[in-house]
Amino acid sequence: MPRAFNDADRQKKEKRITKKVSGEKGANAAVLEKAVTAALSEGYLSCPSALGITRKLKVPAAQVGTVADNLGLRIVNCQLGCFKVEKAARKQLDVIDPVIVSELESVLAQGPLTCAKAFNIARKLKKNVTDIGDVANEKNMKIRECQLGCF
Repeated sequence: MPRAFNDADRQKKEKRITKKVSGEKGANAAVLEKAVTAALSEGYLSCPSALGITRKLKVPAAQVGTVADNLGLRIVNCQLGCFKVEKAARKQLDVIDPVIVSELESVLAQGPLTCAKAFNIARKLKKNVTDIGDVANEKNMKIRECQLGCF
């Protein structure tokens, strides 16, 4: 079971976030909070659930992350494999897809590899986001700027 999100975690996260999305007021905030709390599993909000809320309610991912922070919730199970509930050893890839490597290197040549860019690569190549994260991890490519503001 993961540890609770505490004040020290909040302070570290605030330092990492460069662009803060302000929360909405009134009914929209209530709808978003209700959606976030309804998506909880064992008291945690999974990355896939959080991003599903953004698509369903058509709100920025960072706003869902801010609501989770304001409710004192932790987001778990990053689809890119950056963090998981269970700390399991990463699997070694038997075969590394050269197309994914080429696409990742192309993005890195233009700047940092962000979470959003990794998701775009997955859509472009019609691959699972986890595959993109696994290859990036295997090639020691750091993924930055979580869409939800987690890292």
